Amino acid sequence: MKLIAAIGILLLSTMHLYSQGSLAVSNIPETLKEGADAVVRFDNQSFTVESIGKGVEKQHYAITIFNQRSSGRADIAINYSNLTPIRNISATVYDANGKQIKKLKKSEIRDYSNYASFTIYSDSRVKNFDLRQSSFPYTIEVSYEKVRDGLMFIPGWVAHFPGKISVESSVFTVTTPQNYDLRIQNINVEEPVVTTESGTTIYQWSVENSTPVKREHISADPDYGYQMVRLAPGKFEMEGYVGDMTTWKSFGKWLHTINQNRDYLSEGHVSKIRKLIAGVEDDREKIKIVYEYLQKNTRYVSIQLGFGGWQTYPATYVEENGYGDCKALTNYTQSVLKNIGIESFYTLISAGRNEGDLDLSFPSSQFNHVILTVPVENDTIWLECTSQDNPFGYLSDFTSDRNALLLSEEGGTIVRTPSYTAQQNLYLTKGEITLDKDGNGQISMVSDLNGLTYNYMDGFNSLSEDSQKKNVRRMFPIKNMEELTYSYSEQKDKLPSASISVDFKARKMASVSGKRVFLTANQINQLSYIPEKTDSRSSDFEISYERNVVDSIVYKLPEGVYVERLPTAKKIETEFGTYEVTYEKGDGYLKYSRRYTTKKGTFDKEKYLEYIKFYEKCVRADKQKVVFLKVT
Repeated sequence: MKLIAAIGILLLSTMHLYSQGSLAVSNIPETLKEGADAVVRFDNQSFTVESIGKGVEKQHYAITIFNQRSSGRADIAINYSNLTPIRNISATVYDANGKQIKKLKKSEIRDYSNYASFTIYSDSRVKNFDLRQSSFPYTIEVSYEKVRDGLMFIPGWVAHFPGKISVESSVFTVTTPQNYDLRIQNINVEEPVVTTESGTTIYQWSVENSTPVKREHISADPDYGYQMVRLAPGKFEMEGYVGDMTTWKSFGKWLHTINQNRDYLSEGHVSKIRKLIAGVEDDREKIKIVYEYLQKNTRYVSIQLGFGGWQTYPATYVEENGYGDCKALTNYTQSVLKNIGIESFYTLISAGRNEGDLDLSFPSSQFNHVILTVPVENDTIWLECTSQDNPFGYLSDFTSDRNALLLSEEGGTIVRTPSYTAQQNLYLTKGEITLDKDGNGQISMVSDLNGLTYNYMDGFNSLSEDSQKKNVRRMFPIKNMEELTYSYSEQKDKLPSASISVDFKARKMASVSGKRVFLTANQINQLSYIPEKTDSRSSDFEISYERNVVDSIVYKLPEGVYVERLPTAKKIETEFGTYEVTYEKGDGYLKYSRRYTTKKGTFDKEKYLEYIKFYEKCVRADKQKVVFLKVT
């Protein structure tokens, strides 16, 4: 206890020290100012585990803001809920000389519910206060406490993250009962200093004088540039449910337990479903009927009330109300399938196109979504139960190609969701463009989108006519588009596809100079993006998914106009992707053919310049012009 008291005295003396003017900008080492938009002057964070079900988090930090780019750090938003109440908020603003210019008043703290338009119930709230100033630089100092009722999550520590921010001092202290199983993952930081005193164990990490770390484009290391600590409990308790997080199996067992006995449906509802599948023998077809019934008769809303963030509402809730969150809708679908004799599994996943995959080496709650896994003979069907228009059995880039945790009575099992190959992700465009002597065009094109490229058109039928036309113009970005007509169709299979046909006119799509007409042959899928260049790189890089883009356009030429000069055909083959373009001229026509394919994978950092050169060559090839000559 003497050590804990000493730490408390040290924190109090630190607060007093900083209040006496030491937050002046002139006290920041020049090495930390260079290239920085902001500097963390100090960040003293602590967490005390009081039991396996309760803890107290304390935050006290100061940041110097140098410019408008970092001013958002002074607009403070602190999340809380019934399970994580917040208290003792304090904040102060100092000028460049460290002189106090503002003290936060209680009346200046806004308190509002933290949910989006699709959320119907939530106890998630935000304490928000704005400390932004019009003159730079200035320093903000903030402190608060948060009680955590239920320790499924233990707050970690991010001392430094990539970007234009420096850290003068950051200290993280965790105090636990001496027999508490605290699981630790250190990322780019030293092991903690560990001491014991009077039945407690104290862990302390620190970082000092850390300069900005530049973010690296498509880094294969999700933790690149971070200095941080992740924490998780061994044994924990939430709402009276005791769990074990030391393995994925044991953690999955707890998650399965808290969601048990919530699969009851009324006999009348089950009878209705059975009538829908009457006479159907094939299980796959039965599952499809159930899924399409779900999509037509339910909708997604977010419901986040206390323990409900992890425990699903009963299936009868969805039956009676026609809505639910991802947990409730998945549980409802699982319950319906169970009542018609089909086994399925509630499956937790980290969803989002840019979400990192699970860190399998550190079992913990790394999930934000739930889907349903349905094994069938020689196959597995994956169901996204929150979508009203998702194709049956299709996982988009929101949840595809990543690890997930499947729950059963035996516990949790890591499974891999399906990925899609370049050939499956085919984006094929064929078209005919009739040119006149003034460079105007009459265009007819058809684009077929398959696999993940189907996502470009997902939900197209539900858009207004104006929004549909905006999407069409984005897909066919030819200037001066006029008299547009289009038709759209889609095939909602396990590997979905969509097709859009367009007809329109375009003025001056080719430029005319005297007897010559200049045309950029690639009018619709022209590459312009080149990855960020760098002289050196610290991390390997990753291409997360692959696709195959194929264009075939025939230009019909007016009488008296001939091809004078064709660009050189090109074929570029690399381990990152391939690019090939050819030109074929004939009597009254020019055929333009192009194929661009990306390859998924992780690549050595030393090959990054080769990767950039590949894109540079593709961009140059896409800009090549054909020259026509008018002879009449």
